[in-house]
Amino acid sequence: MDETGLNYKAALTRSICTSKMPGVKKDKTRITLAFTTNADGSDDLPAMFIGCAVKPRCFGKKTTEQHGFLYRKTVKAWMNSKVYQEGLLSLDREMRTAQRHIPLLVDNVSSHAHGDLVLTNVHVESLPPNTTTQLQPLDAGIIVCFKARFKSLQIDQVIDRFDADEDVDGHTVYKVDQLQAMQWSQEL
Repeated sequence: MDETGLNYKAALTRSICTSKMPGVKKDKTRITLAFTTNADGSDDLPAMFIGCAVKPRCFGKKTTEQHGFLYRKTVKAWMNSKVYQEGLLSLDREMRTAQRHIPLLVDNVSSHAHGDLVLTNVHVESLPPNTTTQLQPLDAGIIVCFKARFKSLQIDQVIDRFDADEDVDGHTVYKVDQLQAMQWSQEL
């Protein structure tokens, strides 16, 4: 299990020739995605989304569950120990129902404290400090590939907007609402 921040409204900061583009202010609107998968990616669970709003406006009258998302709210859209523990208990219930026992590798960070939780089917192993990038399968390329594919979808949308002659400027051309970002993330 590992999480990553996704600045889904951010414009590209580099051009095709990889030099930095001047005058581009980065939009820092974000959601956090928590991925849980095995080492080769063949057995993955739906991503958990962590946002700032209890019910984002773009969801309309539907709840996150009606949209098919596992969504939690925190003040800064970051993983915290409460959300982590809820996710662990949910994963343990799923594994108990499926009659499976699994190890779970997690980073050695304060938000991954599982305290006195009693887990029957999930064995949590914290990775040693400063070794996460070498040992964590998600850090070894899965998250990088996810973000590259997400940016590709965002660029496709920009091209579609220009092809449709939409009236957009440099600040709104990359605009994606949270619902669209979450839908794209589930597709990837």
